[in-house]
Amino acid sequence: MSSDERLRHKGLLAEKEQRAKVLALKIQDLRERLRMLSDPHRPHRPDDTSRMRVALDELVDAEVEWERVLRDIQALRDDLGLSPMEVR
Repeated sequence: MSSDERLRHKGLLAEKEQRAKVLALKIQDLRERLRMLSDPHRPHRPDDTSRMRVALDELVDAEVEWERVLRDIQALRDDLGLSPMEVR
């Protein structure tokens, strides 16, 4: 791999890692929103069911994208000869 290709791969890796962090925060937020909406000790509003459905759909989409981004990151790390990443 040429130095230009390596540099491009490193830049792409940094972008993907940043995207993974953003998605992880979004997933955390959506899970908390779902916990709040399904709390049996709070009064429920008529639109809670639709709000839960939207949050659940967003959560599924974010988790699918997060997993795809993690696979992309691992492939880039492999191409660059870097050690496997740790997922926390």
